Amino acid sequence: MKIRYNLKHNQLYLLIGLLAIAKGLIFYQERQFFYYPPQFSYLMNSPWFDLMIVAFGLVLVIYALIPYKNNALTGILLAVIASLIGLVTIIELEHYVFAGAIKLAQNIVSNLFIICVILWTARHHSKV
Repeated sequence: MKIRYNLKHNQLYLLIGLLAIAKGLIFYQERQFFYYPPQFSYLMNSPWFDLMIVAFGLVLVIYALIPYKNNALTGILLAVIASLIGLVTIIELEHYVFAGAIKLAQNIVSNLFIICVILWTARHHSKV
């Protein structure tokens, strides 16, 4: 019963965590997503980075479902996820500007929106 209560009252944390898990898994499956500059493509396509996004998303989902409440931990989890998505956004912006990858424009805009939602959640919403 407590999980249902937490699920109802911590929906934003749950959605952000699920989004991070989905993004990490998509990047994990797409091994050649980033290609510019070529000498660093192996770093940008690293499975460890993708799994780190999945891991922090999973921790946020679990944290949203349990009754434990710690605003510092909430802030750290949201900050790390926002930073990881921000890093992906910067790499996508680099591809857009320097490699002419016009198809990444939509990803850049949606990632910036996601970061804004995470920052808004961190500022205005506390875990119940």
